[in-house]
Amino acid sequence: MRRPPGPGSPLHRRLEDLVRRLGPSHLHPDPLEVVREYRGRADREVAGLLAAGLAFGGVETILRSVRAAAAPLGPRPAEALAGTGDRDLRRALRGFRHRWVDGDDAAALLAAARRLREEHGSLEAAFLAGDPGGETVEGGMEAFAAALRAADPGFARRGAAGFFAAPSGGSACKRSALYLRWMVRPGPVDTGAWRGVDPARLVIPLDTHLSRVTRRLGLLRRRTGGWKAVLEATAALRRLCPEDPVRYDFPLLRVGMAERVPGRLPAGEEEGSPGVTETGRVSMRRPIPASPFRRPLAALA
Repeated sequence: MRRPPGPGSPLHRRLEDLVRRLGPSHLHPDPLEVVREYRGRADREVAGLLAAGLAFGGVETILRSVRAAAAPLGPRPAEALAGTGDRDLRRALRGFRHRWVDGDDAAALLAAARRLREEHGSLEAAFLAGDPGGETVEGGMEAFAAALRAADPGFARRGAAGFFAAPSGGSACKRSALYLRWMVRPGPVDTGAWRGVDPARLVIPLDTHLSRVTRRLGLLRRRTGGWKAVLEATAALRRLCPEDPVRYDFPLLRVGMAERVPGRLPAGEEEGSPGVTETGRVSMRRPIPASPFRRPLAALA
C-alpha cells in the first residue's frame, strides 16, 4: 500500500507554494471573512463560534446568514452579548432562519456562549478547562461540545447542541474543527485569537469536497467520511508539517472550489479562480482575485 506523500515531495512543495501565495485577498467567499472584520480577540471568538456553527449549506447563504445573525450584536459582539439576556436574544433573532436553524436555535447558541464566558472568562478558557491534552484536540472538542450542551438555556428545539458535534458520535465534526482552526492558527488567513492551544494538535475540517480532494492527492484512503477519516487525513498532513498539519486546509479548500468550476469563468479570471459559482457567476457580486493555480488538482497530484 502506497504511503501518503512525505516532506519534500512534489505535493509538499506545491502546497507550500500555495500557502505563500494565498492570503486574505483570496478568502472570499468564506464565513471567516466576517469573523476577520472584528478586531478584538473576544469579538472574534464570539463571532467565530456563530459563523462556524452556521457553516453548512451554500457559501452565499452562509455569508448572508452569518451577517444576519451577528447584526444584533453590533460592532463589539462580546460586549453586546455580555449585556443581552435570553429574552432579548430571542427577540432580536426572531424570524432568522438558516436552513433548519431558526432564531431560537441561534439565540440558544449565543446564550450558551455567554454562560461559558461568564463562567470561564472566555471561550478559549472554557475549551482549555475541559481539554485533556493529547496528540490531537479530540478530547478538547468532546469536552467543549459537552460544555455547550450543558450551558444551553433550553428554550430552542435544537439549541446549542445542534451546532457542534462530539467526536465520540463518529461524525467528522467539521464545524468544531473549523472553529478551532480559525481561532488557533496565526495569520495571515486565520485569526490566532487563541494562544493556549498548540496548532500541532489541530485536525482538518473535513467535508465532502475536501474528502474528494484529499483522496485524489493520496492523503486519504478511507472511502467513507467521519471521524476516522479526519484522523487519517490529519495524520497524512502531519507528515508534511508536524507543527501545523492544518496549515494546508485553506489551500486545499481553494483547490476544491476551483475544481468545481471548470471552464465557466467571468472575463479576465484565471481558470480555477476561487469563489466562482458553478453557473459561472461570481459569488456575492464581489470581485474575486485571480487564483495562483491553474488546473488545480492535476497540478497538485
